[in-house]
Amino acid sequence: FLFNYFSAPIQSVRLHQKVLCCCGATKYFERGFPGRGRLEPVKLQDGTYALPECPEASQFDEIYVVCMRSVCELARPKAVFNFEHPNFERKSNARNASIQFTIDMQSELMGFAGYFTARLYGNCQLSIVPETHTKGLVSWFPALIPLRHLYCLQKGTEVIFHVERKIDMQGVWYEWFCEFQDVDGKVKTTALQNKDGMSYFMRL
Repeated sequence: FLFNYFSAPIQSVRLHQKVLCCCGATKYFERGFPGRGRLEPVKLQDGTYALPECPEASQFDEIYVVCMRSVCELARPKAVFNFEHPNFERKSNARNASIQFTIDMQSELMGFAGYFTARLYGNCQLSIVPETHTKGLVSWFPALIPLRHLYCLQKGTEVIFHVERKIDMQGVWYEWFCEFQDVDGKVKTTALQNKDGMSYFMRL
């Protein structure tokens, strides 16, 4: 199998508002189930559970799977990572990439969309990349990788998306940030998001 991952900058005030209002993990912590971040719930004296205090955790530092209907792509998707399975050579599955995009319109950047293609065998391939989307494929949706704030960009702005896939003995997580030139001509670097997997962590 060969998996290729792609990303594109997007504009969507609606999705930004949806993430802002997202608090779906609370019910899992209250019942003692592991949440989406690295931290696990702790049992209180009265038998209930609570999420340990962690100022680093944020709903904007999570990756979501969404139907991208209310979205405007600001540049064509570009390749990010690829993986081959089975991994007979036991190469590390940690990855890092810096992808440069040229924004094609005046816009508000809210984050990045994540897509993939999968070559299953021979010429048998599935894709959720918009330009090569497999006809009739509705069982997989793109990933939403949000930024913490909306950023006003001019047409022609160069945006560099930095993303890293990290692993340890407990699991896998992604960290990301981006760089761009703002409307005043100053180079801006956004905050590093999901550091150490505090908000979004996939346990092994």
